[in-house]
Amino acid sequence: MYRIDYYWHEIVAEDRFRYAVIAARHAGQWLFVRQKTRDSYELPAGRREAGESIEGTARRELFEETGAVRFDLEAICAFAVSRAGREPDPEGDCGMLYLAEVYERGAIPAESEIGEVRQGVKLPDPLHYPEVQPKLFALAEAWSDYRIRPALAADAAAICQINSLGLGYDYPEDKTAGKLAAILATGQDGLLVAEHRMSGAVVGYIHLAPYECTYADSLKNILALAVLPEHQGKMIGRMLLAEGERWAREAGSSGVRLVSGSKRTGAHRFYAACGYRLRKEQKNFIKQWLQ
Repeated sequence: MYRIDYYWHEIVAEDRFRYAVIAARHAGQWLFVRQKTRDSYELPAGRREAGESIEGTARRELFEETGAVRFDLEAICAFAVSRAGREPDPEGDCGMLYLAEVYERGAIPAESEIGEVRQGVKLPDPLHYPEVQPKLFALAEAWSDYRIRPALAADAAAICQINSLGLGYDYPEDKTAGKLAAILATGQDGLLVAEHRMSGAVVGYIHLAPYECTYADSLKNILALAVLPEHQGKMIGRMLLAEGERWAREAGSSGVRLVSGSKRTGAHRFYAACGYRLRKEQKNFIKQWLQ
């Protein structure tokens, strides 16, 4: 069993990068490769050569394994693969995941180790590294299908729906709109939404607020992180969390905290997999005035 740790906006030392993985799309379909000595498929990938930048590795491997000669390349994030149950080595090997849009392909070089390039809309079978490839591919799909942007007042209806279906909070839409407008007006909170690139639909959001007290350094507090049920399982939550953490870093906070309900075990596993640790068990009290 393997685990994958993602390093979205953390600074990763250049000498830790050992290999590049490229999720490449051509003519609306993904490119998968099979080495001549194997019967399993994988995303184009390869190890870094001496004197080569990790982006240079990605460009070279994409050409050598798929024949791509004209393409756009975008870095998604760094990652490290380790055995499940072990903490990742903070100085260990890392890979970089890229997204490529290929516009023109030529012949694969004769000396290439690739025996077949297959195009498709989903992962082929059988897979090489079946515990790792689907996760990297899912992230690349999410990166190509969704974008994270700052929330707007016009997103109130969508956020109201996400609160209801994703979090179970049935708060009226008109009040949601008023609260959203007031929060945005202060300029102090981080409110980001996940938007489907093709349809423009808002399918998830994250809300972070200042957490200031007399006994700790400045933190940002996650008040909400939710994705519509039909869009869950597509790495959108990870993208939102990563962008929320980037906002928190740029705002000068020392970290990010959150409180999660005791019954939300799926959320607990998600945050633990994203590098969050449980500090203490708490009870949540509230006193509200009658309206």
